[in-house]
Amino acid sequence: MNELFVNIAINIPLHKLFTYKVQEPYYNEVEIGKRVLVPFGNKIVTGIIVEILNQTDLKTVRNIKSIIDEENIIPDEMISLCKWISEYYIAPIGEVFFSIIPRHLNVESNTYYSLNEKYKFYIDKLKGESEFIFSIVDLFSNNIKLNLTKKQIDKIVHRTHKKLIKLAEVSTYFRNGIELWR
Repeated sequence: MNELFVNIAINIPLHKLFTYKVQEPYYNEVEIGKRVLVPFGNKIVTGIIVEILNQTDLKTVRNIKSIIDEENIIPDEMISLCKWISEYYIAPIGEVFFSIIPRHLNVESNTYYSLNEKYKFYIDKLKGESEFIFSIVDLFSNNIKLNLTKKQIDKIVHRTHKKLIKLAEVSTYFRNGIELWR
């Protein structure tokens, strides 16, 4: 089968669509009006499939990460209306598309943290470090399958220690014993 590409509307203030390649397992699922997760810069963002293409002139094209919806959430008539609104009012096409769907349907990427198997080895190296590091390790060791964002960890640590700890400080202690999940 030939390659398959899609033009995606992303909720940013630019007047253009972004082209992504569809991997073979998703060929049968691709449909205009479905939401997808795509890499954009160093983030994963929600996009909406606006066009399906059999070819592109672009030299490098990134792959879509996944298709979120089983059915299209934006019918063909709304796709046409959004394109018209974008052209007529000279509005960024991604912002137009995302203005017609409820905000809570957008998927945001977060970095999640959890303990990896080697964390006990690194605990010995933490001796003499501040008390909040042990609170974080303790938080995770009580539930080894726990996955939390930096903001969630920060909120929990602030509640228990009542002192200001910056997220950047938390990050620096997560290098070895805490594993990143993306």
